[in-house]
Amino acid sequence: MTESNYKIGYMFALIFLQLLWSYPLSSYQKELEQRSIENISEMIDSDQHEKIKNYIEQFQVELFYSSGLYYDTALLYNQKENFDSALYFYNKLLDGNPVHQAGLFDRAEIFVLQKKYILAWKDLQTFENNNPNHGLWVVALKQAEISAYQEKEWHFEKYLMQSLELGMDPYYLTTLGSNWYYWCRHKRLGPSLYASFSDIKQRDLILSKICIK
Repeated sequence: MTESNYKIGYMFALIFLQLLWSYPLSSYQKELEQRSIENISEMIDSDQHEKIKNYIEQFQVELFYSSGLYYDTALLYNQKENFDSALYFYNKLLDGNPVHQAGLFDRAEIFVLQKKYILAWKDLQTFENNNPNHGLWVVALKQAEISAYQEKEWHFEKYLMQSLELGMDPYYLTTLGSNWYYWCRHKRLGPSLYASFSDIKQRDLILSKICIK
């Protein structure tokens, strides 16, 4: 074991003992995770990426398994648009917990950005299969977007309608950028987009903002 590893292990031991004496089990675990993610955030800012992997591996071995630590680390990288590193930790998270809801959704979003639509769809299907009554319009909207990228107009219409039924503000569509302009004018996706609205007046107002540059 290197000197660096000894230092990390010693730090874990000190934190662990301090919190063990002060808190019930769930409280000290959360405190350990919070302190660790603060350390990891600092390491990300100083580009110590390999050290982070080692740090988390030691945490899991010497303390306890923490899906939250993997997720929060992935999220930090995701927010900094370091998607390769984010995917590394989302993959680690989902290896241990294949139905982690936020992990599946976040990884699907990255796959969409990378144009890996089949992988993105697989993650969202896993999410949906394990949470059939999830009631989250953001999931349905992401499924609609993947369907549009793949030019599957019936799926596009189905999931867009579902996102509206689940409570999405229709005007949110006007904030989503140029892809929606393209889909609005697409010969097959356009009619599906129009058909997704039950309120014709509202539809015309929203689509006038999306379909006209």
